[in-house]
Amino acid sequence: MSIQNINAVKNYLKPEKLLPVFYLCGEDSVAIDNALKAIEKTIEPLLASELDKEIINCEKGINANTILDSVSAYPFGSEKKLIVVKNFSALKDKKNLTDYIKSPNDFSVLIITHFEKKPDGKSDPYKSLIENNFCFEAKELKGIEFAGLVISLINSKKKKISQEDAEALVELVGDSRSIIEMQIYKLIEYVGEKDVITLDDIKKNVIATRQNSVFDLLNALGRNERVKALKSFNNLLENGEDINQIIGMLAKFFSIIASSIEFAKDRITDDIAARKLKTSKYFYQNCTNAKYFRDTENLRRAVSALAKADLELKTSGSDEKTIAAELVSTILPVKGR
Repeated sequence: MSIQNINAVKNYLKPEKLLPVFYLCGEDSVAIDNALKAIEKTIEPLLASELDKEIINCEKGINANTILDSVSAYPFGSEKKLIVVKNFSALKDKKNLTDYIKSPNDFSVLIITHFEKKPDGKSDPYKSLIENNFCFEAKELKGIEFAGLVISLINSKKKKISQEDAEALVELVGDSRSIIEMQIYKLIEYVGEKDVITLDDIKKNVIATRQNSVFDLLNALGRNERVKALKSFNNLLENGEDINQIIGMLAKFFSIIASSIEFAKDRITDDIAARKLKTSKYFYQNCTNAKYFRDTENLRRAVSALAKADLELKTSGSDEKTIAAELVSTILPVKGR
């Protein structure tokens, strides 16, 4: 058996399908908390007494016997008993749970939360957890990997969105879970009775409400609009954007443009190219539309200027707006210079 993704927990959210043990691990604490709440919501109707729900915090110096005693005690008139174990990393004698994991009670549901990377499946109790299909991992999402979360959240609200448009939304708002969720709720309210959220809805709602988007800067640079690019850069800084993140986005922008030039020679479609570069088709096409940088010399100058700005930022102590102005002026020089 392999470790299941945390999203697979939804397959067991019916009273007749509840597992006797759920081991929820990984670096995405929000996903683990959401999975825990979903399991609790499923089992709560089966609990006739509050005494049949117990939370055990391993940071309080307990040992494995405390957990074993709880899962072995019969419920107080309920169909099931729920035991939630938190801060599992603090439990020193974890291995003593192995025998129970191999043969758990049918009247107890044991949920273990462990906010760390997936465990080493070669040693117990982790080996037994994996072998019995009790292990669920919440991997830390990055970039367009958040598209799956977008689709899941929108589906939970009885709406639909395509993979491509979900990726575009992530590119536009960034990979912050809280911001993504906020934008999704706004979109759902915006579309009203419509069943499907489209890229047009995203553009009208998300882009329109995001002041001084970094996309304004990228588009201005791609169209060789020097004054507008500098204004957009300054606006971003004035609105609290981190210059390191802006430079990071610019680096991604120029890197994808360079790759797109080679892909165009090989006649690789936008869909496949975006997949290869692990970006959204929306952002990829935004990069290919930057005609100014389809010229190799302009692109080379931009990459060199970006490297210099990054170095100055780390070593010179110069004002951020000064660095931004020099960067834009070097990327888009005045004609004749």
